[in-house]
Amino acid sequence: MAYLFGGPWTQRKLGVVREYLRLYATALKNQSFERIYIDAFAGTGDRTNKRRDSLPLLDLPEFDAVAKGPARLALEVEPAFHRYILVERASELEALKTEFPNLKVEIVNADANEAIAAVCSTTNWRGTRGVVFLDPYGLQVTWATLVAIAATKALDVWVLFPSGMGLNRLLTKSGDIPQGWQETLDRSLGTNQ
Repeated sequence: MAYLFGGPWTQRKLGVVREYLRLYATALKNQSFERIYIDAFAGTGDRTNKRRDSLPLLDLPEFDAVAKGPARLALEVEPAFHRYILVERASELEALKTEFPNLKVEIVNADANEAIAAVCSTTNWRGTRGVVFLDPYGLQVTWATLVAIAATKALDVWVLFPSGMGLNRLLTKSGDIPQGWQETLDRSLGTNQ
């Protein structure tokens, strides 16, 4: 049996995302809007166990299995989006551009928050609608990024909030939170209260 990063919940999540993107694209296909898809943590476009490099004990053949990730699912949606913006700092996404040559795929090798801010500030939102998919491993998404997305009034956003892996690890039972952790929480939650 192949083993993939995540579990049954990941397969359910991806199924829901695939169906949502299909319905979204279908609902807007006869509208004059340009439809865009933004994946701010696109990875490779596929779902693999990325922990193998950092945890050599997981270097087992069953971890070689690959499944479709949200970026690939979005590229396969019919009707297609007009534009795809895939963001990943250490991008391995160029292969997707080759695999989908008829689609307008933009690979952005940058910080996700900066990339989204740039798209939000430079796009004509009167003629554009889209979906943003945010599925970070930790608390990388800042509150300012969510504010920028909301200000467009044109983007649907999926935020998979890492409450266990991100948030709970920064909260202490004593309530004494180190300054650096407090700053991370403030950036992510939009408050310093």
